[in-house]
Amino acid sequence: MTAEIGIVPQLTHHLEEVREIAAAPDALFARLDDPASLAIHMTGSSWMKGGGRLTWL
Repeated sequence: MTAEIGIVPQLTHHLEEVREIAAAPDALFARLDDPASLAIHMTGSSWMKGGGRLTWL
């Protein structure tokens, strides 16, 4: 199997969106690298997570 750069295979469960964000790249990546801001919605217990919740050190 050969892979070509820039070619994404057709996936049956794939969603892709392109957005422009008015932020400096350093500020954007700092926020995305912080699990507290990116995964805050996963910290509460729910039935969809089998009663579990996300925690990190």
